[in-house]
Amino acid sequence: MSQVDREQQGHLLSDLRSSDEEVRRLAVERLTMLPPNEAIPALVAQLADPSWRVRKAAIERLSETPETSAAIPALVEALADGENPGRRNAALETLTRCGSSALPALFEACQVPDIDVRKQAVDALAGIGDPAAIPQLLHVLSDPDPNVRGAGAEALGCVGNEDCHPVLLRLVSADPEVLVRLYALRALDRLEAQVDTDALRSASEDSLLRAAVYSLLGHNDESDSVQVLLKGLESGGRSAREAALQALVRICARTGVENEARESEVKQAIGPEGESFAFAKTQVLNGDLPAKLAAVQLLGMLGYPEAVSPMLGAASDEALTEVVLAALESMGEAVVPPIEADFDELPPEERRMACRMLGAAPGEAGRGVLLRALADTDHEVRADAARALGQHRALEPVTALVSLLSAAARETGDWGSEELAASTAALQDIGADDSAPVVEALEILLFREGENFRQAAAGVIGAIGDSRQLEVLTRLTADPSPAVRRAAVEGIASVSTEPPLETLRLALADEDLRVRIGAAYALTVSPDPSVMSDLALLASDQDERARSAALRALGRWAAQHRMEEARPQILELVSAAIRGGGTPAMAGLEVLDRLGGGSAATLATAALGADDAELVMAAIVCIGRHAETLALTELLPLLTHEHWAVRAQVVDVLGERRSRTAVPAILRCLEAETDEFVRRAIFSALDILE
Repeated sequence: MSQVDREQQGHLLSDLRSSDEEVRRLAVERLTMLPPNEAIPALVAQLADPSWRVRKAAIERLSETPETSAAIPALVEALADGENPGRRNAALETLTRCGSSALPALFEACQVPDIDVRKQAVDALAGIGDPAAIPQLLHVLSDPDPNVRGAGAEALGCVGNEDCHPVLLRLVSADPEVLVRLYALRALDRLEAQVDTDALRSASEDSLLRAAVYSLLGHNDESDSVQVLLKGLESGGRSAREAALQALVRICARTGVENEARESEVKQAIGPEGESFAFAKTQVLNGDLPAKLAAVQLLGMLGYPEAVSPMLGAASDEALTEVVLAALESMGEAVVPPIEADFDELPPEERRMACRMLGAAPGEAGRGVLLRALADTDHEVRADAARALGQHRALEPVTALVSLLSAAARETGDWGSEELAASTAALQDIGADDSAPVVEALEILLFREGENFRQAAAGVIGAIGDSRQLEVLTRLTADPSPAVRRAAVEGIASVSTEPPLETLRLALADEDLRVRIGAAYALTVSPDPSVMSDLALLASDQDERARSAALRALGRWAAQHRMEEARPQILELVSAAIRGGGTPAMAGLEVLDRLGGGSAATLATAALGADDAELVMAAIVCIGRHAETLALTELLPLLTHEHWAVRAQVVDVLGERRSRTAVPAILRCLEAETDEFVRRAIFSALDILE
């Protein structure tokens, strides 16, 4: 801690007495400037401040101070302040953060006459969580005050071990206070103790303890425990039945031969007409989240069709959606008949969930429901049905999906675009296995429908097609719509390694910028040397975005087909682009980085003097990857660049390339560097270089 003069100290202490809580909070933050023997008592005193923000600041500063152990006696003393609960709670939190160093003082506090202090000390031991406190906590279980005994039992649930099980179990059966017995049961539950059902029989007869008993039995794999829980699931209070439900699910979820037998036992005991099944269905819709999750898992395991409807209703809760769908999927084709029977009467959200579930349940029956759903009155249901049919990858729905695509393409609202996207994706999924039927169905309407349909169809054909569909895509490059022409040229690139060059050359001269850019990338799939001239021509386009695309396409084409003979001409085009600046210059640097080599690094140096910091950084990266080590001296002047990101980039590159000759220059820059990020980069680089 740094020292302050007495005048500053006086101002600081005066601020601690201010009526403004923000002034007091800021003063607390500055207390660490005082020597420890003055700062710590002042911080402890501020734990009594009426403002929680000030108390919180004091807790934080005490927790971060290495000498906090000196405050422990005062913190324990603060636990006795019954008049100021804020101070007492703040002291408790600080003691918890002190960790194991506070154990001796807390052990002593467990013996004092003040009941509240004893309980608070036990709570602090629980928060610290050190197993070294176990002997003291076991001793606390004989405290004359039930609140202290209960706190001790609860604390053992946090830090205890198997050796604590017998003591806690004796507490369950012998303590006269029901609250203590409840805490002991919860501690055993938290410790996942396997307790014989006979040892819990008397506790299970107490309505206040029954839920805790059932929860504890969830750790026991014995048949007796399952029978007790099945009985508890049938009748009694809601909390106890929920606990029995969750415990049964935990038992059945564990793996092993014994647990398979328990699962079979549960399935045989719970029928679709019984009270237990009815309770589980109710919990799926009306329970709290843990009860809902357990009920969904139980109903999925039982597999009765009667559970499908309530489970679909629960799936609208985002916290349950995936769990419900997985449970329904595990039921297999048993879910289809009830969905088929009730589908039209289900609310839209449940129809959507049904479609999602049926997408993961292949089978003709499920597809029949989904085909009906394609004509649903709700557009979201139609979209989900389309996606689900795509998952099935069957040819049967192709015609219906093309009809949905056609109808959606004629709509202008958001819902139309959603159905358009869903039907397009479904046709692509189906066509991935067998493209011909999908393309044939699209071709029937292709030149009779509007622009949106033709664009979507071109996208589908391009995504799933092969060279057999090249003729269709070629025809579409002459479409009146720029969007369709763009989709067509993009499709050509994906269906053929020998694209129709003359068609793409015409597209390079298209009036629409995006068509020209699409054609440039389509040309890169061809190994024909004449592509060089075509892309070079586009590199002189009036629009800098087209020029940028042409340069990137050239880099991709040369690298993909290893056109070393084209390298000099490409480098010449790149050099001109860098001199011109703007987005083509950035594209040129990307090409240099892709092509690599010393000549690429040399050309990149032309961008080091650019006004655009991002352009300079891209050049630095390229040079760092491809230049010879001695050539990295070109970067040294940039250590004083006006932009901090450039300075940091240079330092990173010099460090990564282990340019030890740069160390003197880096050290000189460190003396003047004020940006913390750059300073950290310098230190990291020096660690590598020195």
